[in-house]
Order: sequence, then C-alpha cells, then structure tokens
Amino acid sequence: MGEAIRLPIQKRFVYSLSDPETGNVRYIGVTADTQRRYKDHCANFPEKSDKFNWIEELKSKGFLPVISVIEECDHFNASWRESYHIIEHLKKGCRPSDYIPKYAKTNSDFYTKEFI
Repeated sequence: MGEAIRLPIQKRFVYSLSDPETGNVRYIGVTADTQRRYKDHCANFPEKSDKFNWIEELKSKGFLPVISVIEECDHFNASWRESYHIIEHLKKGCRPSDYIPKYAKTNSDFYTKEFI
C-alpha cells in the first residue's frame, strides 16, 4: 500500500469588520492575510455593495471599519467556520437592521457576509 500524501495545512482567519461608532459587526469574511484584506476593503475600489457604501460613508466622517480576528482555522474548514460565525451573529438578537442578511444563496444554508 502506498504512503499517504500529506498536504501542508494553511492558516486562515475568520474576521469581522465593525462600525467604529457603534461597535456593530457589519461584515464577516475569511482570509489568509488580514492586513492585505483590510487594505483591500478600505481601498477605493468602485463596488456596488452595501459594504462598499458603508465603508465610504465611514471614510466621509473620518473613520475606517475595525477589523477583528474571530477565529484562526485551517484552510479545509475556513468556509464552514465563516458560515458558522455569520449564523451566530444573526442569532445574537442585536438590532435587526444591523444583522439581517442581504440575501441567502438559493441552494445552501449559507448567508451573505454583509449585514445591512
């Protein structure tokens, strides 16, 4: 019988972006590099999304979102852990306008990362 192939385990970070004025979580994502991903979120890429509009609104007031690492995991479980944290935030019972999912993917239980 042949030897098992060992794949290197790659770290991933489940993170949140929060409103610096209210502390409310507005986005949950996963990345291998939190600094690069934060810079990407804060860059002036012309997206058409609630997240982009929210970050632009913060910038106009002299603020940026606050990034926090929620969990460190391996790349095999990253999407599952991200979805878990999204669902947990939805169940927290905070003000509904901050935690209602924008849309749900039609063929899964996963919710969007953005919170309106």
